[in-house]
Amino acid sequence: MWSAKLIMMNLGKAVLALGTLRLQSLGAVSCEISEKLFPGKPLYLEVRLWNERAIHCYEKAGFQITGEPFAQVTGLGPGIFVRMERK
Repeated sequence: MWSAKLIMMNLGKAVLALGTLRLQSLGAVSCEISEKLFPGKPLYLEVRLWNERAIHCYEKAGFQITGEPFAQVTGLGPGIFVRMERK
């Protein structure tokens, strides 16, 4: 049984080549699958602060920025991120 309070959604670098409509569709399907697998648990993701396109797309899918921006190092190098949550 899963005990996490939140479920992380990680679309990774693959979304860089997707158009907005495809990204929105992928996000919607991911949310549906998460709700079926983990009913009632909020979904969250982390996105680079400079990526306004992704932030806007996630907001349209029902995600909201929570908390303050934070520094993190990934495979693409260091960056400033925001956490977004969908309840």
